[in-house]
Parts: sequence; structure tokens; C-alpha cells
Amino acid sequence: MNSEALNYRPDIDGLRGWAVAFVILFHLDIATFGGGYTGVDIFFVISGFLITRIIKNDYSAKQFSFSRFYIRRARRLFPALFFTLLFSFLVGATLFAPEHFAKLSQSTVTVLLFGSNIYFWLNSGYFDLTATEQPLLHTWSLSVEEQFYFVWPVLLALALRSGREQQVPTLLLAIGIIGLACSEAMLGVSPQAGFYLMPFRIFELSAGAAMAWLVDRQPNDGRVHELLVVMGVVLVLYPVFVYTNATPFPGTNALPTVVGTALLIYSGSARYAGRILNNPVAVGVGLVSYSLYLVHWPPAPTPNNAMKLLQKRRIPEETIRALILRIDETPMPPTSTM
Repeated sequence: MNSEALNYRPDIDGLRGWAVAFVILFHLDIATFGGGYTGVDIFFVISGFLITRIIKNDYSAKQFSFSRFYIRRARRLFPALFFTLLFSFLVGATLFAPEHFAKLSQSTVTVLLFGSNIYFWLNSGYFDLTATEQPLLHTWSLSVEEQFYFVWPVLLALALRSGREQQVPTLLLAIGIIGLACSEAMLGVSPQAGFYLMPFRIFELSAGAAMAWLVDRQPNDGRVHELLVVMGVVLVLYPVFVYTNATPFPGTNALPTVVGTALLIYSGSARYAGRILNNPVAVGVGLVSYSLYLVHWPPAPTPNNAMKLLQKRRIPEETIRALILRIDETPMPPTSTM
């Protein structure tokens, strides 16, 4: 049994369930969840933690190899993603006006090249009105993670092989501080770049990566975990309910989400307060959160009422969503990234 299965934590899946719910509620334009887009930042922190823990544990067990790592990532991420791309492309080819289909074709290529965040940085603001004409806009966050996957495993493996594992948390702290400072500074220079580009999100991923070491140092008093979970929940929920499209982001405004998520990763297994994460509903949603994230957006921004046309052709929206969910996440042990 591999390290992912041995170290499975249902509370992490529950946290992922809450994160995708926040994003979906935000995209439904429910005013109460004006900062629901911070659910993506929860995913970033979780991804940093899980990927780092997988590499760290595999290396300790003398099982790590780059080919094995990337094959597992591809098996998990690509099936549902490719189905989403194919579905969106076929719908666009059939129903979109030429200018909309041209944009869809361009964005599809950039998704396949792991660069859709760069494409949307150059062509569409996340909160712009024109964003609703981009069926693949939400893939920007996947590209950020994929770019992280190309860089971080190499750096971490080099550190582990050189016998400098104990210095990695210090390195992550330095990366986090520098990344946060750059992210905050970029808000005054190019908010779009600060939002979309991986270097200005690295502090979120590095915070999660640092937790791969901190979770090994647990207090003996369970009440500490109960308190930390409550603190984490408050910090995570504050931006969801208080932030809006006008809130400068990420920068320091992302800190409540990042710190709150880190606390929940650290203490999410708390006996009582942890139930907000490891209850069956949250875990169930979390187990399909990646596919939910992929499928929730493409039907929404279809120009010329494309979804209505699909329904007239006897292809209900529920069927489309169900097809993608059936391809969910490939047959691998639960726990992974968005």
C-alpha cells in the first residue's frame, strides 16, 4: 500500500469539500459568499501540503521516483480534465459564435500546455464581465498547481538527497515571506498578474508544504487541537463572508485563508471540532471536489444560451455534469490535490 493510502486523512477531504462549495456558491452570485473565490486558496495550501508529504514519505521509504510521481499526478488529474475540455470544445464548435469559439480554442490549447493562467492573465480578468464568456476560465488555478508540480518536486528531491531535510522548513519560510511580499507589491503594479501567476501564489503553496513537517510535532493536550480548529474555521470563513470582488487579492488579504487552512491541516483530526471537516457529507463532497470544480463552470458562461440549446436537444445539464463526475479522479486512493 502506498503512502497516500497509509496516510489518508478524511478531514483533508472534508476541507476540500468546503473549499469547492465556497467557489461554487461564489460563482452562483450569492451575495453572502462574496469572498467564496478564496476556496481556491484553500486548495493551494492543501496541494502544497499533500504533494510535499507524498514526496517526503516516499523518499523516506526509498520509493520516490520522478516518473512514478508524475504518472500518479497524470492519472489523477487528466481523465476528468480531458473530458471537460472535449465537452467544452464540442459544445463550442456546435453552438458558439466564431469569435467565442476562437477564444475557446486558444484557451483549450493553453490548458493542454499548462499555461491557461498566463493566457487569462493576458486576456481576461477573473472578475471582469467578459470572464463569463470563458468556459475554461476556472482552469487557471490548475495551471498554477501544475507549474508548481514542475518546480517543487525537483527542489525538494535535491534537498532530501543532499541530506538537508531539516533545512527545508526554513527555506519554505523564506520562500513564503518573499512570495507574500512580492504578491502584495504586485497588487499595486499589476493586480491581474498578482492574481493569476504562480510566483505570486507560491507563498500559499509553501505554507501548505511547511505543514508536512509541522504536523509531525503534535501537542499532547487535545484541547489545543480543538481550539486551533475553531481558530482555523473562523479565519477561513471570514474572507468568504466579508471579501468581495473589490477586495485587493491575494497579497496580505490572503493570509486569513492561508493561516486558517494551515491550522485546519495541523489540527483537523481534533475529536470534536474536527467533525466540521470529517463528517460524511463534507468528506463525500471532498472526494469528488476536483470533478465538481471542473464541471461547475463550463455550462455557466456558454454564449447564445448554449445550455438551453443543449437541453432542447434532449441533453439535460444534469446529464452533462454526471458524465464528468463518473470519470472522477481515476481509481486511486483518496486524498490528493484539487
